[in-house]
Amino acid sequence: MDGQNATSDYGDLLNVMAQASLTWMNSGFRYWRRWLEIYASYYPAIMHSVQVMSSDPGKWEEARGVLIDNLRAYLREMAELPWQESRRLQAEFERIVGEIWPSAEGGQGEPHRRRARWKP
Repeated sequence: MDGQNATSDYGDLLNVMAQASLTWMNSGFRYWRRWLEIYASYYPAIMHSVQVMSSDPGKWEEARGVLIDNLRAYLREMAELPWQESRRLQAEFERIVGEIWPSAEGGQGEPHRRRARWKP
């Protein structure tokens, strides 16, 4: 490896690191923005159900059912959020790396996919 290639490789590495850091920060902001959107979308319905349950004993069963349905939907969306954002971040990182370090064939090549192994 001569000096010119080492400098170029080092510059490429710094470029990847800088872009990855900005992408990671953007991903964090996007995650928290979406978290607040989900929370804000379910909060009124959940609080209304709680209010009905505490003020009108005749509608307690119906309000409890609505509350449970809203809590299930809320928790499902909140549980899916990290997975969705991590996949998006990973795809953005792969794009950055592919633009800076294309594969030997000249294309972006096959992205690396992690495979989970389940323990019995």
